[in-house]
Amino acid sequence: MDPRVKTSAEDLRKQFDLLLKLRDRTDEMNKAIIAIRDLRGQLQALERRLGPATAAKNDPSDPPNPVVTASAELQKKIAAVEEELIQVNGKSTEDFANYPTKLESKLAYLQNVTDSADTAPTEAEEAVFAELDQRLETQLAKWRAVLAKDVVALNEAMRKNNIALIAPAATPAK
Repeated sequence: MDPRVKTSAEDLRKQFDLLLKLRDRTDEMNKAIIAIRDLRGQLQALERRLGPATAAKNDPSDPPNPVVTASAELQKKIAAVEEELIQVNGKSTEDFANYPTKLESKLAYLQNVTDSADTAPTEAEEAVFAELDQRLETQLAKWRAVLAKDVVALNEAMRKNNIALIAPAATPAK
């Protein structure tokens, strides 16, 4: 250890523990984002394969294709979760000044602040982590619910219509 650092081993352990929590939660969030994007790609491919929601584009009396309708609804749900986790509108560095900061950026910034000094985390850092962690858990719970209910329902509709099923990328269960 650097002899100029006067922080106790216990305080450094607290900093390390918070940094590990931040790393683990960021990893969990990133895996969910990757899985959401994978599922979106599968849903878009499904919709391209099946065509528009109605059997004939020009005949509004045709009943909508239930699989395509369910796919579109599922895309809306997963987009809402993704948009809370990460800023999806940012394409360039300047864009991040024009759109609100999302959980991914907030957790990264907290990690940088926590790691910026050889001290125990402050009460404010702990409080911010607790709040961000709760917000993250809310979004991850929504994602898990989509996987448990909506994807299963879509696959059931696909099975009934003899359409090949989709399978989202695996994410760790909590």
